Amino acid sequence: MNAFRRCWTVAGLLGLVIATLGARASGEIIKVVSPSSAKNSEGNSSGTPNAGAPGRVQFLYLASEFAQLPATHRHIVAFNYRADGNSNQPNNWTFPDVEVWMSTTSRTTLSSVFADNHGPNKTKVHDGSLTFPILATPPAEGPKDFADGQLLDAPFFYDPSQGNLLIEEAYVVSGPNFPSPTIDTQSGVSGRFLATTVGLPNSTSGTLVNSFPVFQLEFVPEPSTFVLAGAGFALVGLLACRSKIGGRRRAMRRDCVD
Repeated sequence: MNAFRRCWTVAGLLGLVIATLGARASGEIIKVVSPSSAKNSEGNSSGTPNAGAPGRVQFLYLASEFAQLPATHRHIVAFNYRADGNSNQPNNWTFPDVEVWMSTTSRTTLSSVFADNHGPNKTKVHDGSLTFPILATPPAEGPKDFADGQLLDAPFFYDPSQGNLLIEEAYVVSGPNFPSPTIDTQSGVSGRFLATTVGLPNSTSGTLVNSFPVFQLEFVPEPSTFVLAGAGFALVGLLACRSKIGGRRRAMRRDCVD
């Protein structure tokens, strides 16, 4: 039974990856920039996170930012930051150990207490290493291009009609090889960015920051032919696993009889 479950898990994850990559390749992925005012223009500020410092942050995305998102696209599979317009060096901004949580929340501004902001469907979507590829491509004055974000361990279903979107990151970093990029931000955005004091990833409360990193979130269609293809791949993998496990069991029975 344990072997069967392991096969099912592996096959399912491979199916999800194939489905998501297929959506990306076809152009059916929809990318939403928040704050929306910075979609086609450079943010009015910038920030350089402390290198090598663990911490905990929350970001609040208003449902109105997703007003143009079609009902077919409800699964978030990745997100990413954008380089500041003055940056001219690309950066693979890597967190060796990070947990990412998402939820749908009724909050319209964040409380300074992290737990107060979670919605009832709080879901862990990533646990482990996470890299944000930061581009430095033209135009020189900005805004810089977004790179596709690293795929999360699991997609998150988000329906804007049910409330606002909350993303939380709790990260642990160490060592000198943790270059931090200068990222594009928008100041004057109140109540949407909560951060701990540097070095306190387990803090229960933080400080509200009057600026917001410019993000790009990636949504894939569901249902879609890509998801069906992924599910088909998972089914083929599952049947292969069952066949392999069944063969092992028959061999064991023959050994016992002999």
